Amino acid sequence: MKSDHFWKTKSLFKKAIQQILSVENNLLFDEAALPAYAHKNPLIDYLFWERLAVVDNFIQHRYPYPIRILDFGCGTGVMSYMLSNKHLICANDLKFSPLRAVWKKIQFPDNVQFVEGDIRMLDNLSKVEVVVALDVLEHMSEADITSYFHYFMDLLQPNGILLISGPTENRLYQIGRKLAGKRFTGSYHTNDIDKIIKQLNTFARVEVIADLVWPISLFKIIKIEKS
Repeated sequence: MKSDHFWKTKSLFKKAIQQILSVENNLLFDEAALPAYAHKNPLIDYLFWERLAVVDNFIQHRYPYPIRILDFGCGTGVMSYMLSNKHLICANDLKFSPLRAVWKKIQFPDNVQFVEGDIRMLDNLSKVEVVVALDVLEHMSEADITSYFHYFMDLLQPNGILLISGPTENRLYQIGRKLAGKRFTGSYHTNDIDKIIKQLNTFARVEVIADLVWPISLFKIIKIEKS
């Protein structure tokens, strides 16, 4: 069941993103999925917001007490904002251009710490219980995925959790992308979630916690627990 905070966050961000896109567009906005979060098509709206709901529900049920979370590739900051009602968030992305546009519309709570740049280059970052990487790794090469995976495992507390989502890029997904409009080319994707699962299975046990929307399989959300 989706919380009241989820629905309030969705309403707040959809309104803000629609206002942003009405006056400004660029490729970085597309990569951060701004058009998807504000899309009028019910299926696209469901897919993108359902991923957040699945992750939010998973974390809230597993951790009913405050924890530290890294939101890697935070994009618009919507996941960080959603989780910040209970937890301490480190929101990271290589470039904050989309996020800066959102900041003009939405004030984030003080328990969200923003860190711009390659997080692997930072020293003295506090350990976290959860790393969230939603629709990020498909942008990376296999070498970078391996590098970040080991970084995340080092950053996680014992028994910590890595949560990853990504598109399948299968034929049905590609058809849906075309129907969604010219902003959804996916040209900036170099990978897909099934290839990522296969790669990460060589390092750890990967568990699929959601397959959207079964049996079509357009997105998958996976969990890796630090043993």
